[in-house]
Amino acid sequence: YAALPPAERHFYEIIREARPCHLYFDLEYRRRAPDVEGCGEEAAAVEQESRRLETDARVDALLELVEVALRETYGLELDRRRVMELDSSTDTKMSRHLHVRLPGAAFRHAAHAGAFVRKLVARAESLQADDDDRSAARRSRAALLWAPPLGAGSERQLVVDLGVYTRNRAFRLLGSCKIGKTARLSNT
Repeated sequence: YAALPPAERHFYEIIREARPCHLYFDLEYRRRAPDVEGCGEEAAAVEQESRRLETDARVDALLELVEVALRETYGLELDRRRVMELDSSTDTKMSRHLHVRLPGAAFRHAAHAGAFVRKLVARAESLQADDDDRSAARRSRAALLWAPPLGAGSERQLVVDLGVYTRNRAFRLLGSCKIGKTARLSNT
């Protein structure tokens, strides 16, 4: 694998049907290409850092919700050092994969993990509807699970891809890219 040129690394882990799995997330949303034409390298670097910080805030908000849900649902504590975070974002698409290891615990199968994630998203939606002033910070953190619309007439985008909890799901490995693409999954 390491001997292959990066553009030829197209390897995937298969999350097998009806087999235990760790919690995982595919986070993605479309975004406008940065408008830094003619602004110089410094402006481009600032824009790139701004996008990275925005993505980090979205990941942190999600992990906060995961911590609460794991504790309340299963009595488990999340150790963030056991979360592998991989990025393959481009100028027009934010893309991160999270792999969450819970020592001594796993979900029964991908559909079970998916049900947990769907409940998590539903909880985030209900937090946004809570108009109690004491919930303002939680409401604003939960809102980070949605990206803004791309244009007039479009809707906000859920950052968490709920379509990845299917049987025999292929999940790209660290250092790999999709065939025909150049964005490789790398550590954050």
